[in-house]
Amino acid sequence: MSRHLLVGWEDCIVLTNGNYLLNAAELRLATDVVTALLRFSGAGFEVTPTTNRAGLGSEDLAAASAADAFVIGLLRSQGVNIADVRVCAHEPAADCSCRKPGVGLLTDLLPSLDRANSLVIDTQSRAAAFAGNLGIAFEVLEAKDDSFDWYAAAHRVLDKPRIAEVHRKTRETD
Repeated sequence: MSRHLLVGWEDCIVLTNGNYLLNAAELRLATDVVTALLRFSGAGFEVTPTTNRAGLGSEDLAAASAADAFVIGLLRSQGVNIADVRVCAHEPAADCSCRKPGVGLLTDLLPSLDRANSLVIDTQSRAAAFAGNLGIAFEVLEAKDDSFDWYAAAHRVLDKPRIAEVHRKTRETD
């Protein structure tokens, strides 16, 4: 069984302001993403970025693929265990099984996916449905300044801090 960290590609690892990364020269990585992904890799996770890229024509898709290859090479050169990038290029109207929240992008991984120890991490609520369809945990990546708080996400998942809440009821208070 393999542990996978399935993560949104655009806007989570690579900050794109809602556009697709078509040129490596425009690359801007999210703050602390390399450090956090190294922590996940060190904990035995295979990082598998996933994305829906509807409407990219063949030229744009080729450019996006080249930019993806640059980012993957960069992350791997820093020691991040990237399994591969999974891309659905279908339009939403195509109603394909590989478009998130469908799980068709990962059909080959499903038999060996360690559901108890894998998770989806993303900023978007539809990723929660993706995680639910896979039967794995979902961790929200929270906004921080003009990026995302990868440090906090890695801390919550890997360090599993103990949290308690106490509510005291007295005659004077609820």
